[in-house]
Amino acid sequence: MKLNNLPLEFKQALPVLAKLQAAGFLAYFVGGSVRDSLLGRYIHDVDIATSATPYEVKKIFCRTIDIGIEHGTVLVLIDDLSFEITTFRTEDQYQDFRRPKSVAFVRSLSDDLKRRDFTVNALAMDSSGEIIDLFDGLTDLSAKIIRAVGNPSERFGEDALRILRAFRFVSVLGFEIDSDTLAGIAKTKHLLAHISAERIEMELSKLLVGSFYTQAIGELLKLEVEQGFPADITRGLKGLAKLNLPLSLEAAWVLLCYFNQSTPEEVKPLLKAFKHSNSFIKRIMRLLSGLYERLRGQWTIDSVYSYGLSDCLAIEALADSLGQRRDDEQIRQLFAALPIHHKTDLAINGTDILAVLDKKQGSWLGEVLSELEYQVLHGRLDNRRQDLLDYLLKLERK
Repeated sequence: MKLNNLPLEFKQALPVLAKLQAAGFLAYFVGGSVRDSLLGRYIHDVDIATSATPYEVKKIFCRTIDIGIEHGTVLVLIDDLSFEITTFRTEDQYQDFRRPKSVAFVRSLSDDLKRRDFTVNALAMDSSGEIIDLFDGLTDLSAKIIRAVGNPSERFGEDALRILRAFRFVSVLGFEIDSDTLAGIAKTKHLLAHISAERIEMELSKLLVGSFYTQAIGELLKLEVEQGFPADITRGLKGLAKLNLPLSLEAAWVLLCYFNQSTPEEVKPLLKAFKHSNSFIKRIMRLLSGLYERLRGQWTIDSVYSYGLSDCLAIEALADSLGQRRDDEQIRQLFAALPIHHKTDLAINGTDILAVLDKKQGSWLGEVLSELEYQVLHGRLDNRRQDLLDYLLKLERK
């Protein structure tokens, strides 16, 4: 098979292949970019495999960066573009069910392709667009099948993260996992316990935002693969599996925590177990807290002020995904009618208060500002400097 119209990303990389070939080496496009081009999908990165060793690559190109030279990968810079070039390689026995103890550079494309995870990812393409398919990847691509290269149990035993990658491809591509590969997953799923939480989170997050995530989660749950995760999210996944709505990463994790029946306080240790960043955890806690508040009733002046317009709309969208009637216009009207949108909008600040009362700063200052904020927000005081100062002095006399 030949790809006649090469996408721009491949055309831009053709000079790299040409330079490697001119130096006497083999060079091909490999992996996901070939698969996605055949599916008419957006190409994220173009990966190049070559018979040249990393040091031979560095001699051919003027500007390179060693990003994984011990595993055969060199980043080549040409003008404002960059390309990852990896030497054909075979791999020694795997350690910790994730990484090979060592790699051996080889000159054979077939030796390199046979170490890859799935047949649809073991495709190569030359500079003319000719597809090299040694494992019937084109047949599986046409049939929308995820099939392990060679023996599934061996592939998953080498790198247990491939188990989650299989389900991620189901979610992103809408493919099905073939029966032998599923059997291999069932035999080796316990090996996920050896995979770092960061790696599991990375694959799981990609799975959660795929167009076919409900299908992927359903298959994952059937095999009880989630039992190898760093925290118990079975209930959350079961809840998500019943949805059929496109989800952002934030929405996916908020709803997962909601279906998992996690309180905002329980979210932190749960997401910590998956090694999410502190900023992401705070964000999910805030949105989940807002979702619970929204599900208890309609928006109020206080809740709209507290969460702000952007977060209120995000929370409203989450409530809508749970079957609540969505009313963005009500939120916009409530927000627009607020006399202030933040404490900093008050006509006086802490410095003003300290100067007027001639007192030392302390916890009392925050309490006074909160009181003024509340009075203005609820229309009991106009947000005018003199009115606020008069009220402040009245408080002081009490």
